[in-house]
Amino acid sequence: MKQRKKALITLAVFAALIAIYLIISNIAGEEDPAASSSAPTKTVSLISLKKTDVDTMTFKTNDPVQSEMTFKQKLNEEGASDGWILTGSSSTAGTSGSAGDEDLDIVTSMVDSMALGVYSLTAAEKLSDAPEDLAQYGLAPPRAFATAVYADGASKTVMIGKQTPSQEHYYMMLEGDPALYTLESYSGDRFFNTLNSIINKSLSSINVQDLRYVYLAERGKPEIELTYEPEEDEITEQMEAAGMIVLAMSKPIEGREIYLSNFIDRYLETDSTYSLYLDECVDARPDGLAQYGLDDPALELVLRDAENELAITIGDGQNEENYYCMVAGRPYVYSISKSSVQLLFGVDIFKFIARFVALEQINDVESISLQVGPELPAGPELPAGPEL
Repeated sequence: MKQRKKALITLAVFAALIAIYLIISNIAGEEDPAASSSAPTKTVSLISLKKTDVDTMTFKTNDPVQSEMTFKQKLNEEGASDGWILTGSSSTAGTSGSAGDEDLDIVTSMVDSMALGVYSLTAAEKLSDAPEDLAQYGLAPPRAFATAVYADGASKTVMIGKQTPSQEHYYMMLEGDPALYTLESYSGDRFFNTLNSIINKSLSSINVQDLRYVYLAERGKPEIELTYEPEEDEITEQMEAAGMIVLAMSKPIEGREIYLSNFIDRYLETDSTYSLYLDECVDARPDGLAQYGLDDPALELVLRDAENELAITIGDGQNEENYYCMVAGRPYVYSISKSSVQLLFGVDIFKFIARFVALEQINDVESISLQVGPELPAGPELPAGPEL
């Protein structure tokens, strides 16, 4: 009897617990949607316009370098954006511009990103309605700011301070608004772009398996010039099918041939695409090239495949890590990593010159004769070979 009573009590307690659980679950299920829909958001929309509303914009940085750039937006006949004109720039970072920079080759996508900061700006959070000490936020004076003049004549200035301790945000204010906001770091970074950031630093990549032309000139050494001149014969087809592509040499020894694979393996160190990367734009308006060692270059390189050309001139060393350089067709002085071009110095043609005197189908050869003596015509004068 006692055992039956004990079992009934246990069952009653268990049933009560289930009922309580169901009630709590039902209440929670009813409250969750309302709670999530009414959850407050911290973000604050500060500027909400269209890109085409911007007429001109000026970006200034005070830290870590002093820089100023002014852009005017171009609109096509339909009123859509057609890029930006850099109407003036200055910098203390070594990159110099001038008051008439309309012809500078700037990366439009970079300027488009900067423009977002003056026509579509959302703060991560509003920290204070009226902060007392702006210096502690890097806003007295601001580290960077941007002023936009819109098509209707109105203007706004965004002021950027230092980063928060977590490095995830910048402190920010709008001119005329006493409130203090934070801005996501990836959005704040665009306010610190300089002329170096937006000048085109791209270089063509070369398909080395389709290399058609090589020119290499190192200061004080014979020029090297190689050209792909395919011959439509069975031997050439068989050699190229086996990867033995031959380039004809015009300098320094005219008429000789080299195997492309030997040159690629030793000096380009790639079996597919050869690419170089510029480090930064040092001078957008160079006043003479002698100061960079580019009036008498240390190295000139031209590589050309069926579609692209890479032509670069190397000057003196900028520092222990970089050389000054220029790219064909551009007036700017850049810097490039020494390690990326070091193999191109001291090229030895004897390392990749073809050693075959003749290569014929054996079935076509009737006889072989070798004549040695003073009556032979003198051959071309060869550069000094490597020491044995």
